[in-house]
Amino acid sequence: MSNLKVLTHNKCEIEVDASDYNNARNKALELTQQYMGNSRSYTGRLEKSYGNGKTVGRQSENGRTRWRVDWDEGKGPHINVEIMENKGSKEKFAVKFPGSVNKIIDRFNR
Repeated sequence: MSNLKVLTHNKCEIEVDASDYNNARNKALELTQQYMGNSRSYTGRLEKSYGNGKTVGRQSENGRTRWRVDWDEGKGPHINVEIMENKGSKEKFAVKFPGSVNKIIDRFNR
């Protein structure tokens, strides 16, 4: 697994490469499994996004840990993983994969 730490929005984010979406999802689940317990769906909130108002991932019952499918020009398709353990303390990962985010969001929302 290839990890690269990059500075994003003044926070450190670890980029992880995955061979495909399933591999990326499995890595995201590995990173979050101890925090998720009874997880629930996570709905996209960015108005200009294809995923706005649709299920784009999962979040913990207390809302402090989540993973969601995302796309941006710099990383391409990826899964954002956020783990917030203490107030102000956040671990961030971007698990990058080849493919189409829109098709994956459509699969979540069948």
